[in-house]
Amino acid sequence: MSHLIEPHGGELVDLLLAEEQAAELKNQSKEWPSWDLSPRQMCDTELLLNGAFSPLRGFMKREDYESVCSDMRLADSTIWPIPITLAVTEEFAGSLSS
Repeated sequence: MSHLIEPHGGELVDLLLAEEQAAELKNQSKEWPSWDLSPRQMCDTELLLNGAFSPLRGFMKREDYESVCSDMRLADSTIWPIPITLAVTEEFAGSLSS
């Protein structure tokens, strides 16, 4: 039995990549749309990457966002008190494809 407490949501999410994968994505990303992160967005990104926001695997999508705002729970019913979103302008968001 482990002496560590269970991570929130039951799984510690580690989004950090191995060096080879990071280099490959960095090379591919040269063609992707770009957004300059604010200091707050950089902090949120770091917390997502290192698992501090487990069980989140990225910024919230609409379903989780709306559920958190109305019920303080993720869409899967996991308790979550605040929305974790990447704020961008409507113009930039409209330029992205899903």
